[in-house]
Amino acid sequence: MRFRFPVVIIDEDFRSENASGIGIRVLVKAIEDEGLEVLGATSLRRPDLVRAAAEPGFGVHPVD
Repeated sequence: MRFRFPVVIIDEDFRSENASGIGIRVLVKAIEDEGLEVLGATSLRRPDLVRAAAEPGFGVHPVD
């Protein structure tokens, strides 16, 4: 069985050119290379993230 769901990454440095921003984008690329869809944002205010959160079975798993 193969599950299809987006991985949502919300990080305030997502678009920054500092080490944190570059690192998170490298992580996104690695996840995408494994065949998963990634939605990246600096906040949860994006309409596509709100729609994804409304999907049945949506789960939020924070990682610090």
